[in-house]
This record gives sequence, structure tokens and C-alpha cells, in this order.
Amino acid sequence: MANGVLTVSQNKLAQSPTGIITYICDISYQDTNYSVPVSTQNTITFSLISSGSEVAYAYILGESTFLYNAQRNLVGANKITLSADISSNVAVNKWQYWSESTGENGAYVDFPTTYNQQINTTSLDVYATEENIWNNGRIATIKLTTTD
Repeated sequence: MANGVLTVSQNKLAQSPTGIITYICDISYQDTNYSVPVSTQNTITFSLISSGSEVAYAYILGESTFLYNAQRNLVGANKITLSADISSNVAVNKWQYWSESTGENGAYVDFPTTYNQQINTTSLDVYATEENIWNNGRIATIKLTTTD
């Protein structure tokens, strides 16, 4: 990636035995609203589709970072909303988060309903003040599960 543009120079997808390839992007920039340096990671996944009518997909859209200053005070919004973008043949089952407190290796558990009356809808509100979802005090890994 250079100057904010990811350039792919070879067709790695055609060589993939699974027909799926994921790029992991580490992103760092200076937030212009709060003058806070931001570092995050995001993924871009591509799938090789042979028949469009059989496509079943689901992915998550939305912000991925809360902004804090050096004193660990929240300086940005307290809430982000994640949305499930799904194909017509897929339904949301539930939202989950990775919990290190579930045992030696951790596990995905159902997202709390503190701010979300249901966790089987296409959107999820995530609050910086949500208890128990933050591992190491600052990272939450959230997963969308579907009926497919």
C-alpha cells in the first residue's frame, strides 16, 4: 500500500485453492478532528465466484476505533454502530465477542444486551463503556454469525 492505495500486481485469487484471499492492512494516520494518532487493522477479503446465484455472503460495515488521548480519556464518540451487509439468502444469527475470561484459550460468547435489546438484528451498537467485551483493556474482537 502506498499513499493510501492498495495495488495488487498479481492475480493471487486464481491461485488460491479455497477461492478466497484476505489482505490484512495495518493503518496509521493522524485524526484531523482530535489531533490523535490512530493505528488500526482491517481486512479486505475477495472471493472467486463461479456462479452468482449461489452466492451467500455476510460482512461487517462500520467504524472500528474509539479515539482516546494520552491520558486514556475518550475524546471521540462513545458509540459506534456496526452493520451486517448480507445477501438475500443469509440471515443474521447473532453477534458475538471474543472473551478471554471464558477459560484458558478464550472463546466467542454472545454480545451483551446492555445497549442492544436483541443480538440477532443486522446492526449492533458498541459502546466504549460496554463492560466485559474489552480484552487487554482496549481490544474487542466482534464476530457476526449467520444461519448459513
